[in-house]
Amino acid sequence: MYLFDTNIIIKILNNQKEIVFFCRDVEELHITSVTVGEMLYGAENSSKKIVNIKQYTDFFSACTIHNIDVSIAKEYAVLRKILKDKGKPIPENDI
Repeated sequence: MYLFDTNIIIKILNNQKEIVFFCRDVEELHITSVTVGEMLYGAENSSKKIVNIKQYTDFFSACTIHNIDVSIAKEYAVLRKILKDKGKPIPENDI
């Protein structure tokens, strides 16, 4: 099982060859509600807002969307602290 992040999904939707090739045997697409929010935010800021919202919504309907729960929030907190202590923070949504 793979959990796809926003940057990979955008590459899939743009038919980027190496990503599409890698995903050719993937049976289920899994994303998080954070990714849904990031993509819809991008669509809201796009010059092709209506087209992008439709494309993204269609894509979401083919995915299993995982919501954030307490156990995931706890893991997020621990991982964010570890990365901070190592001096290697990453964008919060990517944690």
